[in-house]
Amino acid sequence: MDMNRLKSQATDYNDILYSNFVEYLNAYSENVRDVLKNSEYYNKARKLADNDRLLSIIERITDSRINLVDKYAKAPDGLLLPALTNVGMGTVLEELLRKFNEENNEEAGEHFMPRDAISLLATLSLS
Repeated sequence: MDMNRLKSQATDYNDILYSNFVEYLNAYSENVRDVLKNSEYYNKARKLADNDRLLSIIERITDSRINLVDKYAKAPDGLLLPALTNVGMGTVLEELLRKFNEENNEEAGEHFMPRDAISLLATLSLS
């Protein structure tokens, strides 16, 4: 299962979408699943599904006009999309952390991203 297949099999039923998403996540190694469990990722995914947001995130990640891999790609209109470097992925993660920490009124140093989670997100961006 990959994100494109997950999107293509999505239905109007959030329970089925969530179940398929969990199946996708469970294909990762035990170490990755442990990180997901300890960071309450499954609970967050459940909330996204319950609030009709999980599919829109999956659609955004699989959008052919967004290049999340480390190689150049062509957009549907033929334009060349630049590769996302490791530094670029780090910048994206930092920006996401900054944005959500601001929304939760957290100060610098109150939140950190574990290396396993960074590795997982980098791997997800390549799949």
